[in-house]
Order: sequence, then structure tokens, then C-alpha cells
Amino acid sequence: GVKPEAPCIVAFWHGGMLPVWQFFNKQNAVGVTSLSKDGDMLAKLLKIWGFHLIRGSSSRGGDEVLKEMTSAAENALVLITPDGPRGPRQEMKAGAVIAAQRANAALVLCGVKIQSKKVLSRSWDLFEIPLPFSKVELRFSERIVIPADASRDTIGVLLKECEARLIELSRL
Repeated sequence: GVKPEAPCIVAFWHGGMLPVWQFFNKQNAVGVTSLSKDGDMLAKLLKIWGFHLIRGSSSRGGDEVLKEMTSAAENALVLITPDGPRGPRQEMKAGAVIAAQRANAALVLCGVKIQSKKVLSRSWDLFEIPLPFSKVELRFSERIVIPADASRDTIGVLLKECEARLIELSRL
């Protein structure tokens, strides 16, 4: 797909996040990171890369995070890992879909394919670190628009469809 343009929410799996953050550096984008120690480390890196930050997750400060994401997505590029900060791995939580719907912004899914990588097999997300000079491919979905009048059930179905599509985009 085409590189996403604001306003939009870009969702990608926690395990393959590094190349995505790097790809969007210095583009005035907004990053959502957890309040954990890992989230603190990521937040430091993202600040260097020029991201505006929203701190929190579905498990900590969820309602506030959703409000901030929605507000940011009305005119910015918002990046989020929908299976973070603690998993389960590649299981999409509803935040990105709901924020996209409320902000009337598109949702774009981003699959990451890293040719040569170190996989941290003990981490819940099987975190991937690209090796030097590795080929990295980002695969973007089409822009997905969540209807403003979508019911809870419809959103539940869309969420499962987005999850399946993101898994598909991430397959080697």
C-alpha cells in the first residue's frame, strides 16, 4: 500500500515495532507508549526521533489515552501497537479502531517483514531486532474507514478482520 498520510492511525504489532518507529521519525507524528519501564525507554528514543507522545495503555489510563488518541488523530499521524504493552501477542485491542472511528480518521495497518533479525525468544511479543544491512519491508493496508454509526457488534467484527489482515501483512 501507499505510505499513510495524516489524519490517520497506523497500527503495527509490538514485536516488529522498531522499523516502523524509525520509518516515521521526524514526521511530526504522535506515538502511543505504555507507562512501563520498557515504555520509558521507548519514549526516550521516540522523543529523539521527534515524536509527540501519549503515555498510557489499555491497562493503565485507558480512557484518557483513548481521548488523547482520538483528539490527535483528527489532524495527525498516530502510531500504536494494538497488542501492547503486554499482549497477548498479535491480538488486537480495540483502542486504535475506536479512536479512528471517533476521530473520523482512517486506520492503516502496517505489517513488518525483516529479512535478517535477532528474535528475543523469551519476550512475550517475540521482539525482533533487525540485523545491520538487513532488508526491511513495511507493508501498508488500504485506508480503513470505521463507520461513525457502527455498533459495538460491528466494531467487534471489524476488529477481528483488522487483526487477521495485520497478521497476513506481517507473514514472511
